[in-house]
Amino acid sequence: LPWQGRAHSARRLDMALDLPRDARWPFGGRAAQRLMVEGERLELALSVTAGERPMPASLGWHPWFRKPERLQFDPEAMYPRDGDGITLLPPGRVVPGPWDDCFVNRRDVILQRGDGRVVVSSDCTDWVVYDATAHATCVEPQTAPPDAFNLDCALALAPGQTLAMRCELRWERA
Repeated sequence: LPWQGRAHSARRLDMALDLPRDARWPFGGRAAQRLMVEGERLELALSVTAGERPMPASLGWHPWFRKPERLQFDPEAMYPRDGDGITLLPPGRVVPGPWDDCFVNRRDVILQRGDGRVVVSSDCTDWVVYDATAHATCVEPQTAPPDAFNLDCALALAPGQTLAMRCELRWERA
C-alpha cells in the first residue's frame, strides 16, 4: 500500500500508512516512518501501532550498498539456518562469510570504500547481512530475526501498543 506524506521539508519527510483490516492483514493498525537528512547523516525512524486488536509485529529496513572494499562487522552471535535457509534458534557462534544470515549485533557496521565510509547504527539487536554477490552488500537492522513469527520471538502488540526502531546512516571521510 502507498505511504501518505504527512509533513515534509527540504530535510525531512514524515509518512504514515493506515494498515488494512481485511483478508490481507486482519489486524488493522498504523505504521509511521520519518526520514531526516542532516549534514552527512540520514536518520530513519519506523514504528507500527496496533489497532483495536492485538497483532504480531517486527520491523526492519533492507538497504543495499555498493560492494565495500572492507566490511567492519563484529557480531556477538549468528542464527543458524535449516536446509531451506530459514533462521533457527538459538543463535550461536559466528562463522566466516560470505553471508546471507541474521546476527545478534550491538555495534555499528562500517562499509569502507576508498577514503570514505558509511557507518550504519541502530537500536536493533538483530541484523541481516547479505554479502554473497560481487556487486553489493546488504546491512539490515531488524527488531527480530527473519521468520520471527514462526520462531515465536516476534513481539505481540496489545491494542494501541507501539513498536519503534531507528537507524542512522552516516557518511565519513577517512
